[in-house]
Amino acid sequence: MNKLPKTTLLMLFGFVAAAMATPDVTITCEPPLPKANLVANGNFDEGLKGWNTLPKGNNASQFAFDKIDGCEGDKCLTITGSPDEKRGVFQRVNFTPSVKPGETIFLRMLTRKTECDIDAKNPGGIALHAFCENKTARYLPVFKLTQEDHDWTRHEAVIRLKETDAPITALNLYLCYYENEGTLSFDDIQMWHGNAKATLELNGDVRKVEVIHSVHGKLLKEKVTGACRKELTIPAYGSISVVMEDAAGKRFYRHYPEGVDANVPASDSVIPLGTISRNFLPHDDSHLNYAFNGKALPQGKKAFLCFNSRIENPMLGGHTHLCMVKVNGTQLGEKEIIQPSRDFTSSRGTFYKMTGNSGYLVFYAPACTPIDVENPYCPASIESHDPFTFKLDITNHLKDGANTVEFTNACRPNPKYHPLLIIEQPRIVIE
Repeated sequence: MNKLPKTTLLMLFGFVAAAMATPDVTITCEPPLPKANLVANGNFDEGLKGWNTLPKGNNASQFAFDKIDGCEGDKCLTITGSPDEKRGVFQRVNFTPSVKPGETIFLRMLTRKTECDIDAKNPGGIALHAFCENKTARYLPVFKLTQEDHDWTRHEAVIRLKETDAPITALNLYLCYYENEGTLSFDDIQMWHGNAKATLELNGDVRKVEVIHSVHGKLLKEKVTGACRKELTIPAYGSISVVMEDAAGKRFYRHYPEGVDANVPASDSVIPLGTISRNFLPHDDSHLNYAFNGKALPQGKKAFLCFNSRIENPMLGGHTHLCMVKVNGTQLGEKEIIQPSRDFTSSRGTFYKMTGNSGYLVFYAPACTPIDVENPYCPASIESHDPFTFKLDITNHLKDGANTVEFTNACRPNPKYHPLLIIEQPRIVIE
């Protein structure tokens, strides 16, 4: 074979180098996300427009719409309770087309409670009364509010119809504060149903691609060989994070829509790990890896790994050590804990250690919110009653240059036990 001239070899090398471009992606979606909110006036900026009052026919004097610190927008709904009256509001939500078996309804809202009587029979809650195509009606399962007073807390419910369920054409959404004292506030009420078609145009040296949804977790994980086109159906709410990996294993991220369900923003003192607010670690795909560049900390400063962690469950109940965290290959343990605490005593008097061989203690729960002191699982010796918020001192584990953080669902294989570990807003904070 004839040898190519040296200049030709250099040109060919240059062509290969140009082809190995940084991974990138163009995302288009039809319809664009987020889809329109099905709840009319869900932020109460127009008072009670679109809502009906309970009890019917009252003068609405028990409702206020003043802005409260921490609410979204300029207004929210505050219901002043009465021990002798069932108070609340409701709205009819119609579905066109109907919600079919196997499809989902997603509900999200903020609540705040002050000076309530936690011993009251009905401390406040949410109800979804659904109307079906076959003329029947039923209540749908939904989250329960914390019985105790609480500051603004976000709640979510993913309601999936069973294959045996009749299609739903409409529902009444009830916001209730029955026979109680104090106030219950609601804000930023959102409901969605349906899907969208997403198209990903991948370019550059892409060898792996993952698509993570902020509500439902991983939608796609594939090996690829460079520029290609991917089409997939995604829920028409929340957001997606497209994670691309090059031949060297370096990861690149793209978030859509920008700012929706996103991780905390980067700053001089905060390094977000990934772009999405919530990450899902099932037992059969149990690792979550991040890489970032570190540099020497200023005198007197420390670095903390911060995140929220829970095991996905529709109701609070139980806990286990399975959230394993490593920084640059070293497993973190008791000495790194700043929050929640190294140990605690529950309301029923049981003593717990936050660390174990398999990692940190994590609760089965529908959300990362403080636990009522009456609940036997409440970490009563922790002032905040919050076992979900982690702050770990990683100052001594960091190095100049490349660093890695790894989260692992350390559940042992079991055919009947499949805990889904959730990591929310992972980030490095310099203080």
